[in-house]
Amino acid sequence: MISRYGVAQRVLLAFFLLASVQCGKNGKSSQVSITISPKTPVVILSDYTYDPDPTSTLDDIKVTGPWFAASFAVSNKSDETITIQSLTYTAEGISEYGVLLKSKGSFTPDDVIPPSDPPITYLAEVPAGTTQSIVTLFIGGLPKNTASTSFYVNLEIVGWFGTALAPTDKLSKTLAFSTK
Repeated sequence: MISRYGVAQRVLLAFFLLASVQCGKNGKSSQVSITISPKTPVVILSDYTYDPDPTSTLDDIKVTGPWFAASFAVSNKSDETITIQSLTYTAEGISEYGVLLKSKGSFTPDDVIPPSDPPITYLAEVPAGTTQSIVTLFIGGLPKNTASTSFYVNLEIVGWFGTALAPTDKLSKTLAFSTK
């Protein structure tokens, strides 16, 4: 007999596999890819506080556990610059009782770039034909009371083709991965 936990794990695995299959679009977004490092981030249960910029007067940032850190890179194989405005994510885990738990969040320039004059309104511009490391993110506030530290995470880039001041087309790209 399979326990509720075993059933929940199988349901989550099936969901992960189905969600990982992406429809083949022939549009510009198919020429953009996202990678993370490490490929399977490790979840830390305790809270963590860090200084985002030791050279500035920015306040320390507290990341609420459970959390993980990962570096994100974008490869742009299109023939024009892409501008990344934000990153959004959904993290899902299974509770001790087999219930699906979710947390959602986003990262905008205000979250990761120190204030400037004039303000920066995008995370990065990635020139055509290049790969660029975007940012290392600390994703915290993941669901608590889960049966394990394995989460299914769906990350989406929100932005556009073209430069920050001259958008030409919408960009939407997702990456699905799991933690350990």
